[in-house]
Amino acid sequence: AFNGVQALFRLLPPAIYGKRGLPEGTVIACAETQDAPRFAFRGMMLDVARTWMDADAVKRYIDLLSYHNINKLHLHLTDDEGWRIEIRSHPELAEVGGFRGGDSPVKAIYGKWFERYGGYYTQEEMRDIVRYAAVRNIEVIPEIDLPGHSRTVGTVHPEIRCAYAADTAATAGYDYRNAWCVAREENYALLGDILGEICGLFPSEYIHIGGDECPKTRWTSCPRCRKRLAELGVPHDSLASSVGRLQSYFTERVEAYLKARGRRAIGWDEILDDNPDSDATVMSWRGVEGGQTAAVRGRDAVMTPNQYLYFDYRQSLEPDEPGAWRLLTIDQVYRYEPIPEGLNEAQRRHIIGVQANLWTEYVEDESMLQYMLLPRLDALSELQWCRPEAKDYDRFLKNIEHMFAFYDAAGYNYST
Repeated sequence: AFNGVQALFRLLPPAIYGKRGLPEGTVIACAETQDAPRFAFRGMMLDVARTWMDADAVKRYIDLLSYHNINKLHLHLTDDEGWRIEIRSHPELAEVGGFRGGDSPVKAIYGKWFERYGGYYTQEEMRDIVRYAAVRNIEVIPEIDLPGHSRTVGTVHPEIRCAYAADTAATAGYDYRNAWCVAREENYALLGDILGEICGLFPSEYIHIGGDECPKTRWTSCPRCRKRLAELGVPHDSLASSVGRLQSYFTERVEAYLKARGRRAIGWDEILDDNPDSDATVMSWRGVEGGQTAAVRGRDAVMTPNQYLYFDYRQSLEPDEPGAWRLLTIDQVYRYEPIPEGLNEAQRRHIIGVQANLWTEYVEDESMLQYMLLPRLDALSELQWCRPEAKDYDRFLKNIEHMFAFYDAAGYNYST
């Protein structure tokens, strides 16, 4: 019903989204539409850990997603650069970790250097965001990135790190280690507190546990981790080559915690490594291979390969074009086919959706956020919704002119 109303809105003049609204006597022709989405999971990720966006900005982001029939908002809430969600049993995580620069112990990686800046969502604010999204047919999926990308929580709670001294000589005394010690038992109690409150805040069946880019080799320097590997049956002479087993051990424990609370773990495709028994849903970001491997193993996958669906990449080669070094044009997004080749029919059914990701290292404010989204978000919407035989790039480009008029009426910033 919600998607049907959105289809009706798209038949109206763009002025419906302006401050003055529609002219009196606006008429649309009678029509009958037969339509249904190709994928049930139609996602868009927003990284609020690196560049803080307040609750109102997130709601405006949700408005854009709902207009484009996107039904999952993946919120990247924690990373090396910030912790953005209140945890009442450990308020210091957000009260300290939500800010960086100035007198904050969290080092400013980019942006303001000598001024404390940032923010976090209180639990009431987040409940309000979840309700706002639900009215617009959007499920909010939280991410607590684990066990890597955790420099902020390691700065607030240094004890979670491995039991070896960091080399800070070349970094002005700053400890850059960003992974949880997977063998320290107290860490799982802290994680239980955190994930318990996250489950209480978000009704989504999915809790995103990250799993990407963890510097596993650092665990070989930790006596606790080396001992845990031996307890897992890894021979002493194989510790260095088998250290990946520690991440699968960590993932198994976190996944079991979430299962006991009726939730499903979802994570980046590294959670496939050394972890054949997990049934967590996989987000395939390093390419299409992660999704293909997951489907062959009978596990669900969401396709989000960086070369097609990372909206922090620049949209043109103009010298002043914002974004990361790589180029991602609207036609590259539109022409991507999410179902990997070589899968049989049963395996194809495990590709449950498509998601694009907007990382914010290169995003300074909400206006730039909109620019990085639009109009690539329109290409994503058709990619998620339309079956291959229904896609037509020439027709799509003609429709973009209508979308530009809509963006102008609504006051959005966009790339042309």
